[in-house]
Amino acid sequence: MRRTLGSDDMKGVALSALALILAGCVSPESAPQTAQVAQAGPDTCAKSEFAALLGTPINNAELPLTQTYRVIFPDSVVTTDFMADRMEVIVDANGIVTGLRCG
Repeated sequence: MRRTLGSDDMKGVALSALALILAGCVSPESAPQTAQVAQAGPDTCAKSEFAALLGTPINNAELPLTQTYRVIFPDSVVTTDFMADRMEVIVDANGIVTGLRCG
């Protein structure tokens, strides 16, 4: 038995396709961000010592010269090399420190 699609069926297909397209348009920047010290893995870079940086503007952050670190802004291009003793300071679009992790 063969069934043809009516106009109501086509509206349903069109609405489903539109919902899928719009779901793909949600950007990570629109999602709420919370400050966090990443807990995955051991604290090989002493990130827990710098937890007070969370929520502060990066321009006011005091990082010691003896610490190896890199600051990562949104849309930054970074290498994929892993350095266990390097702390990565994650900064949001407003320049606020939102995360710390080793890598």
